[in-house]
Formats: sequence, structure tokens, C-alpha cells
Amino acid sequence: MKAALLALVCCVVAAPVRAQDITLFNQTTDHAKAADILSTAGVVADLGLSTYQAWKSDRPQHALICEGVRVGTSIAISEVLKRVVHERRPDGSDDRSFPSEHTMISAAAPPTFGWGIGFSVGVGIGRVVAQKHHPWDVAVGAGTGLATHWLCR
Repeated sequence: MKAALLALVCCVVAAPVRAQDITLFNQTTDHAKAADILSTAGVVADLGLSTYQAWKSDRPQHALICEGVRVGTSIAISEVLKRVVHERRPDGSDDRSFPSEHTMISAAAPPTFGWGIGFSVGVGIGRVVAQKHHPWDVAVGAGTGLATHWLCR
């Protein structure tokens, strides 16, 4: 329930930002930059909370190793896909759009399942608003991240 509420809040907050986001002469507005910064901050917060939760668990060594396996696997999968699939970013900056590594890492390392989904949704929306990814990049990143989360529990 908390995850659904957090996802709804992220959508409501991001919707006006997307409506105001304008690209003029290939220069993105401050809204896109803010979304880029906030989506990166979401990944950092997600990883920080996840690491803290692992540290305070009954089996911290196992939890921290699993955290490293999940995040490392997500990064490896993302980097391989980015080198195989050359998809141009919406802002035109490069051809490494597919998949969204930010969203993948966020989905792979949730501190709790509910909050993890909320963070991942927020990060994914931020990446689309920042014009760094297409919606399908984010969807594949989230799905792959969730799959790697279940890899090591």
C-alpha cells in the first residue's frame, strides 16, 4: 500500500514537470536537469537505505554480499545491453539509452519491497522527464532489476 501511494505521489509530482519540460535549440530546461539530479539522488538513497538495512540485519555479512551481487549483476547486464543495443537517448546525447541503468539498480536494491518499488517508479519517471530514457528503457530496466533482486535474497 505504501509503495502504491509513493508511486502515485511521484506520478502527480512529475506530471506537471513533464508538461513544462521544453527543449529549445537542443537546450533542455532546468526541469530536465532537476529530474536528472533527483533520479540519481533516488538511486543513491535507495542504495544507502538498502545497505543500512543489510548492515542492521540478523546476518549482515550475507545481506551485504547479496547486495553486492544484485547491484553488480544489474550493472553488468545493463552495460552489456548498452553495448549490444544502440538506442539514441531522447535528448540526443548518445546511443546508450537502452536499458535504464539507474532504474535497474534502484529496482535491484530496494531496502524493503514496498519502498523499493516507490523509489524505482520515482527514478524511472525522473529518467523519462530528464529525457535520458524512453519509457520502454525504464520498464526493461525495472523488470531486469527486480529479476536480479530475486537472484540473491
